[in-house]
Amino acid sequence: MFLPFTLAFALFESAIALTPTKRYYLTHDYYVLEHRPGAGASVKECAKALGVELVEQAGELQNHWVVRTEKISPLGLLPREAAETDHILARLEGLQTQVTTHRNSFFSPRSTETRQARRIISAIKYLSRQTPRKRTKRDDSFIKRAPPPAGTKGDAETSSELLHYAWVSRIPCSVISGILSTTNFRNI
Repeated sequence: MFLPFTLAFALFESAIALTPTKRYYLTHDYYVLEHRPGAGASVKECAKALGVELVEQAGELQNHWVVRTEKISPLGLLPREAAETDHILARLEGLQTQVTTHRNSFFSPRSTETRQARRIISAIKYLSRQTPRKRTKRDDSFIKRAPPPAGTKGDAETSSELLHYAWVSRIPCSVISGILSTTNFRNI
């Protein structure tokens, strides 16, 4: 008795884990971070250093994570200079320059900030901002369709021709069902 219940609970938990969280592009900026787990810094440390929130794993991809940060202005009303600079990518570039500039210095490679920045930079393989795109549905109204097959005008054939015409013309099914119920096809 307990096995089916525990199995059902485990399946329910795995189904919840597979559903992606809802994204709010009006209030947050989303990024994809590719992480190298063997580099020393964890994903949470990388997210904390960049100032982002760890949301979830990106689909079924290993070591790819979705992170987010709140937008500076939720309505997108920013000066052009502020809109063109991305503060998360700028923070990553700042860590990279901190590592490269202190590489040549004698005392700075021993500092904890430089070692931490080096661990973070070596753990982040890729970071990219995600922007939603507007999807458009293809219009198939220009496609020429073949006429319905010719045959004897029986009840079933006439009703199927009417349904085919309704489907091609995009007439609602409620209108067609009303026509089929009130029309006697034998008189046609």
